[in-house]
Amino acid sequence: MEEESKFVKLLGNSPMIKVLDFLLVDREFDYSKKELAENSGISYNTLKSILPYLLSNEIIVKTRRIGKQDMFRLNTGNKYVKDMILLFDSLIKHSIEDAKEHAKLVQMAE
Repeated sequence: MEEESKFVKLLGNSPMIKVLDFLLVDREFDYSKKELAENSGISYNTLKSILPYLLSNEIIVKTRRIGKQDMFRLNTGNKYVKDMILLFDSLIKHSIEDAKEHAKLVQMAE
């Protein structure tokens, strides 16, 4: 089982946070509903229930249609999403710094 990210640990293990966590990691790409659900670790039906909220608040946007599938991505132009990106990136930076410090301490103990 994959370890929870710092973002999920901080904000809670809800389906909405899991979707945002996935989209923040891979923010340059767009995804179908199926891909969003699978990569976020939530059910397709759960995704369908939170998708209207994410769309109406412009947290995600529909980018294109491929065949019968709509594609969605994180709306990096949204001011709240920009703040989430800053938080997410800060958590990543601190995690890397913590890992380096831990590695340094382990190396010194050897």
